[in-house]
Amino acid sequence: MADVPTPDIFKTWTGISTISSALERRVWLNLSGGKIYPNMFVFLVANPGVGKDQALMPARELLEASGCVNLAPTSMTGKGMIDTLADAKIMKEFTNPETKSKVFYQSITICVPEFGTLLSKHDLEFLSIINDAYNCGPVIRERLRSQKEELIIKNPHISIVAGTQPQYISTLFPEEAWGMGFFARVIMIYHDKAIKSDLFTGGVFD
Repeated sequence: MADVPTPDIFKTWTGISTISSALERRVWLNLSGGKIYPNMFVFLVANPGVGKDQALMPARELLEASGCVNLAPTSMTGKGMIDTLADAKIMKEFTNPETKSKVFYQSITICVPEFGTLLSKHDLEFLSIINDAYNCGPVIRERLRSQKEELIIKNPHISIVAGTQPQYISTLFPEEAWGMGFFARVIMIYHDKAIKSDLFTGGVFD
């Protein structure tokens, strides 16, 4: 990605997030407070033209080509993501090296140029669910307003790397969202200068 017109810091954090997504729940650290999984919530924050898409789309193509992750569509709604995560058909399994037993989990990776495609404005219900999923607990039980049946997600795992704009954050997320713990889990990577590149050769220059 040396010649991709996007800031180096966007390339670095998109790469870290891509590795995190591929690891899913198959890797963890045993700490005094319990297991810590490598899932991450990363936002690339910049104005249009800085290079969020140029960092995210190659990562998305790589994840899609690998076939090793459940990759959310770029246009999936928040409700659609939750429905997909709760679908037993995406259940994965691996053998725990410590106990030699089978472990089943439900995982989804969100890699989108604009996080706003997933989140309706002031949707605290959706934020609450993915906030809970970040902890990688044993189960999530939720009933959305539009759902008649309870959704049961076993061993959930969600990884997010998405783009957003500074001005959009203030309108997309209500004031309550900043105090509910969601943003304590989000790593925001900001850059304010576009990377110049030759229109015909694609080479990057200062």
